[in-house]
Amino acid sequence: MKYTLRIEEVFHAFREDLDQVEQILLESLHSDVLLISQVGRYVFKSGGKRMRPLLTILSSQLCGYEGTDHYRIAAVMELIHTATLLHDDVVDHAEIRRGARSVNNLWSNETSILMGDFLFTRSFCMMVEHHDLRLLDLMAHTCRLLAEGELLELAKSGDPEIGEEDYLAIVQKKTAVLLSASCQAGAILARCGQWEDELASFGMNLGMAFQLVDDLLDYEADEEELGKTIGKDLSEGKVTLPIIQTLKRCPARERRRIQEIIRSRSTDPGDLQLIHHAIERHDGLAHTLRTAQGYVERAKACLSGLPEGLPKSALLAVADFVASRRK
Repeated sequence: MKYTLRIEEVFHAFREDLDQVEQILLESLHSDVLLISQVGRYVFKSGGKRMRPLLTILSSQLCGYEGTDHYRIAAVMELIHTATLLHDDVVDHAEIRRGARSVNNLWSNETSILMGDFLFTRSFCMMVEHHDLRLLDLMAHTCRLLAEGELLELAKSGDPEIGEEDYLAIVQKKTAVLLSASCQAGAILARCGQWEDELASFGMNLGMAFQLVDDLLDYEADEEELGKTIGKDLSEGKVTLPIIQTLKRCPARERRRIQEIIRSRSTDPGDLQLIHHAIERHDGLAHTLRTAQGYVERAKACLSGLPEGLPKSALLAVADFVASRRK
């Protein structure tokens, strides 16, 4: 049976499943070190879409999984994602995360790094307890790619010469690989080899689109809606697709000025306004949105041969949400 769902209906339909994941996340913070519980509860109660756990739950159910271990593996995906965010905020000197003060701002850089390390190691302890070598192999490979993506982004920081190919490689390794693993893990849990590649590809394309839209919103959304500083990517030296496309199309004199602003990591309002206007004039936002929508369509095509039902309809709704989200 086919369903047509909105993203709100998806989260409502799977609320009890996500509540199970939430409970496991809180239990994973158990430690004799009080700071771990304090910081962890602050992080997990500050929000987040829980997109990765949702993908694991939907993928496992689509493949016919009937156990309960998918809740723990879904929690693993969120632990790893949260660990990367804690490390990111230190690298980026971020002060806000999801509309609230970041851990490095509220406690310290050291706390944020070490808490991230704790969540990484806790996630692998949980996977070892599951006794599935294929899942361990998948997540070890995924975490290696996540680290490579962070380092590639650091190497390209403040570089106005970065090309679209390098940018997309960063997006794939920093964001898309974990969404891909979240989907693939569901198939592995269900011992469903015939749909594993399709679900992994769905997650990869979805992750590419998710990050592209995120980069688009840095120049499009208002600060209150987005929950982070407009132009934050630019001040951190992150040259994303809206700027890459603009630099391709703008006149030489304007290109040189934009490149100067990128290299200096300027936060001057006049410089940011110049960049914003240039991106709007030279197709930066529209090109990024078209590229994201292309990835969404490829993601949805990956599911064409999979069985109809609520889990598949929910995955398609997630894809549509990614293409249309504005926060």
